[in-house]
Formats: sequence, C-alpha cells, structure tokens
Amino acid sequence: MAFDAFIQIADIPGEALDEKYSKWIEITGYNFGVNQSTSATASSSGGASSGRTTMTNFTFTKYLDSASCKLMEASCAGQHLKEVKLVLCRAGTDKLKYYEVVLEEVIIADYTQSASAGIPIEIVQLNYGRIKTTYTLQKRVDGTAGGNVTGGWDRINNKKYSWHDHGRSTILHQLQNTDLRFFERQPCAAKECQSQIRRPQFPHLGRRRTGR
Repeated sequence: MAFDAFIQIADIPGEALDEKYSKWIEITGYNFGVNQSTSATASSSGGASSGRTTMTNFTFTKYLDSASCKLMEASCAGQHLKEVKLVLCRAGTDKLKYYEVVLEEVIIADYTQSASAGIPIEIVQLNYGRIKTTYTLQKRVDGTAGGNVTGGWDRINNKKYSWHDHGRSTILHQLQNTDLRFFERQPCAAKECQSQIRRPQFPHLGRRRTGR
C-alpha cells in the first residue's frame, strides 16, 4: 500500500509541498522497535518472567533538503527537542492520516549523510523519553476516519504512556511561563490546573501578587 510520510521537528522546517503538511520534512522510511528481556525463571503465572523494556532509537531516512544543515547542527549541539511528530497518509486525493507517532524529550543521537549516485541520502536517529502512537481506522463505506487505537510508553519511568499523560505534560510545560493573574481571571482554568502546580517547580505560581 502506497503512503506518504512526513516528520515535524520544531525550528527545523523541511520542504514538503503537501497542503496539509507544508514545511514538514518528507521522509522515505523509518523504523523503531522494542525488546523485552525475559528470564527462564517461571513467574507466579507459570510463564517466563520479564524485565525492563528496551526501546531502540527512532530512525528515519530522507533525501538531502533544507532541513539537512539544521539536523546536523542540532545533533552536534545535543539540542533538546520538546516534540517530534511523524504522520503517515494514504496516497491519493484525500490523503487520510492513518498513523501518527509523537516523540517527546528528543535528542538527535546520530546523523549520517551519504551519496554515491543521485541525491544524497540521510539517516537520522532520535533518542526520546516518551512515545505515543495512534492508528486511525478507516470506514469501508466511504473511506473516512472511523476511530482511533492508541498505545504508548514512557521510557523515563518505564510505564505505559497515554494521551492523558501527554496532555498533562503539555500543560506543565505551558505553566512555566504563565502569569498567576491569568488564573485569577479564569477560575475554571485555575481549578483544572491546580493539582499540577507544585511550588518547587513553579515558584511564581505559588504566591499571590498584589499589583494589578
């Protein structure tokens, strides 16, 4: 089945001309995987016992484009990328997005460029703290989207990672530069985020301001 694949990396625009993914990085392929260490020692259920999950780097391939120089630079600098997003779209006029991968807390672990004939090819490896995947079902009747199936893993804490966790981490990131007066004007927002605020992490939200 033919598909188009695009990756979005903050501050590193590509040359994709697709209407929905303009300035994303068009890629030719990708791979990542999971290894679950097991022990021959039987568990209480009778089967082999498992250990800590090991996930490989997320690797993608692409042709030389406007993103190449900044990808190399970010790898050299060990630049921390808040989020990297991959989407797969079915080839055709509607370009239905049927698979999405979101990586958080990302570093470009390896960057390789090579050429022998034709356009130079690049291989980029991303090391990440969390991964979230979403598969979108397609209705047989009209080919439109018909619901999502999700799965994810938090490599930092070695546990499942859901969109609820993704939304919470996004809120925490945004709170770092939020003025307390916003919550004074928006009581609903204050109630929503109250449980996320911790004084050591957000000292400017832990005290009231007298000035207006």
